[in-house]
Amino acid sequence: MVIFSRPKQAPLLSAISAISILFASFSSSSNALELNRCQAGRGALGHTPGAIPLDKENGPLTKLPRLVKNPALLQINARIALQELETRIGKKATLDDFPDSDIDGFAAAGFDIIYFLGIWKTGEFGLRKAEELAREEGVDEIHACSAPSEIADYSVPDAMGGDAALARLRARLHLRGLRLMVDFVGNHVAVDHPWTTARPHLFVQGTEADLAAQPQNWFKVGEAIVAHGRDPYFDGWEGTAQLNYAVEETREEMRRALCKVAAAADGVRCDSAMLLCPDVLAQTWGAHLRPPNAAAAAT
Repeated sequence: MVIFSRPKQAPLLSAISAISILFASFSSSSNALELNRCQAGRGALGHTPGAIPLDKENGPLTKLPRLVKNPALLQINARIALQELETRIGKKATLDDFPDSDIDGFAAAGFDIIYFLGIWKTGEFGLRKAEELAREEGVDEIHACSAPSEIADYSVPDAMGGDAALARLRARLHLRGLRLMVDFVGNHVAVDHPWTTARPHLFVQGTEADLAAQPQNWFKVGEAIVAHGRDPYFDGWEGTAQLNYAVEETREEMRRALCKVAAAADGVRCDSAMLLCPDVLAQTWGAHLRPPNAAAAAT
């Protein structure tokens, strides 16, 4: 089951339809999306979507109870939680060090879903900018980090224990009847994601004139002028690159990414999902949504 945090039901469903990622049936009684199948087959973590990779030491997993109609969700900023934990235990902490006693407390408090924010690898550009800001404000650089939405890869950093540690954390949550929720950002990736240099055609592209007129919304990588992620009402987010869903290859790659995320957790929060609604995409990008070769042919 994939659960989406959303203010309204229809925009998210439109967004999912627009990028053709999931084959799902909607149940209004449970207010959830049932993941019927994922074309990617086995998940990128080496297991089928929905299954939990457990080693022999952990043993078989107890089946989770049916999710209640109005589940209680607790958000935990994983980076802050691990930093605070390091202070408590006096050494570097990973997801494996997250205390069972804390998880017991979440279950006792009546929570159903634990949403760990900021567990994926982010770009170095955002980290360098954060360190620069920290120095300007006189704050210790140890507190600097990229924005969680500036994702460079949907895998858990080694410093947090890697994908295996996330799987073990999920198993520990399940043993207490709790579900794990994580992030997915469909609109954009980190500005220094490997695709920006190796596969710039996956992104919304502009011209030198666009860059000159709105340098806050565009950046140059190689010969390509690529858009920063943004919404219709604000300037671009400097640490991001805007994906172009008019490109079939982009849709396919992000479907694979979502399948991997869905395989690693019980719930997915779709960040800025409304930005993928067809009307919002058209309002924000207009003719720039055309594939790069089509845009070039039209000029």
